[in-house]
Amino acid sequence: FHINKKPTFTSLGKIAVICAGCYAPMAQADATLVYETLDTAGTKTQHTFSITGRFVRIDTEPREQPGYSLFDTGRMVMFNVDETTHSYLPVKAGDFFHPAIPVKQPDSKEDSTAKKTASSDTAVNKADPAPTTTLKATKKKHTVADKRCRVVIEMANDKQVAEHCMSGTGDLGLSDREVVTLSRLFTKADNLGLNLLGVATEDEKYVSIQSQRTDSKTSQTLKSVSKAAIPTEKMRIAEDYKLIKPAP
Repeated sequence: FHINKKPTFTSLGKIAVICAGCYAPMAQADATLVYETLDTAGTKTQHTFSITGRFVRIDTEPREQPGYSLFDTGRMVMFNVDETTHSYLPVKAGDFFHPAIPVKQPDSKEDSTAKKTASSDTAVNKADPAPTTTLKATKKKHTVADKRCRVVIEMANDKQVAEHCMSGTGDLGLSDREVVTLSRLFTKADNLGLNLLGVATEDEKYVSIQSQRTDSKTSQTLKSVSKAAIPTEKMRIAEDYKLIKPAP
């Protein structure tokens, strides 16, 4: 996306503003993924992730705020857009992303262990600021929303905390870039204040399409994937919307 004006903001404003030249809708394929989360009370929430290149728009139903969010997974900045006040607030997701060492895809001949991003900003175990977290592949495979996936156990401090079913570009029908974008959304969800259970491998090639926490039984499940073109206007912030500077 890009912002339909040329503001002269300083500091975070300058970093957050995306120039028109950075976004080329004609050259990018689009993808829309719909996930459903279920909390301990049995309440269902639908999350729609609209992806164009490194940008993802997040829409939630029922709405948690009167608007939507736009996340630049390259600059690690998300904009919370308020359609009631016609304003948008930037939220920093952390440092600029640096890709980790690639992880070998688990196959049916081995039960390999792939390290998950285990920094203090990952959504793993908030009681421990630096848990030892791994994703342990199994030989089991499932089908979720007509997409094949491999069952992976999430371990924190040698204890199972969740079970995921993970898939990559081929099974999902997504491009490498789209999987990377979704991967970074899941990895930075905690920093962004997003209630998402998804995880991704460090090489950004595989993401969870079904997740269930072991303790609370909360879950997140992929419902659909679409490759239809996303309207350009949907990935922009309206020209008359005002930037709200974050509190110092």
